[in-house]
Amino acid sequence: MNSPKIFAGSSNPLLAIAISQKSKIPPGKIEIGRFADGEIDVWVPEAVNNSNVFIIQSNSHPVNDHIIELSLIADALRRSGAHKITAVIPYFGYSRKEKQSRPGEPISAKVVAELIVASGINKVICLDLHADAIVGFFDVPVIYLSAQGVLADRIKKEKLTDPIVVSPDTGGVKRARNFATLLNAPLAVMEK
Repeated sequence: MNSPKIFAGSSNPLLAIAISQKSKIPPGKIEIGRFADGEIDVWVPEAVNNSNVFIIQSNSHPVNDHIIELSLIADALRRSGAHKITAVIPYFGYSRKEKQSRPGEPISAKVVAELIVASGINKVICLDLHADAIVGFFDVPVIYLSAQGVLADRIKKEKLTDPIVVSPDTGGVKRARNFATLLNAPLAVMEK
């Protein structure tokens, strides 16, 4: 087994550098460009054969570009012989559509999960998904982390007077309740 490597997509290059430094896993060389028609062009110019590789890529704005870029990076690494490909996805785009609200709608989070797995990713690490059910949309292992503790610690440093945690809808009540507990603050819920 060769040494692990971290590859950064264009959504979070500074985060990838910080993870690389903290983990002491060297960053991999990758070139991401565009063809004249706007299509994404990915090239991994270094050997990854028999290596465990990590791709750091949020599915944030521009969400569609970042999802396709993640898939293309994974495919390039797979075709270059990477042993295991782990996608680190701090923000998972399309997670708000984890169920059908009315007939004729897609389950967008499932479609994106299937696209990611189809590109050759063997494991996913994600944070604070819109709904816990999304973990089940992946046919590969998922490590599901939460940043609520880190955020709560940061908010406590602000020494706010009488903060209130508000859930924007009933679907977010569980997360909001957990966050309110961390802050020892009351909870309010809005209904759409």
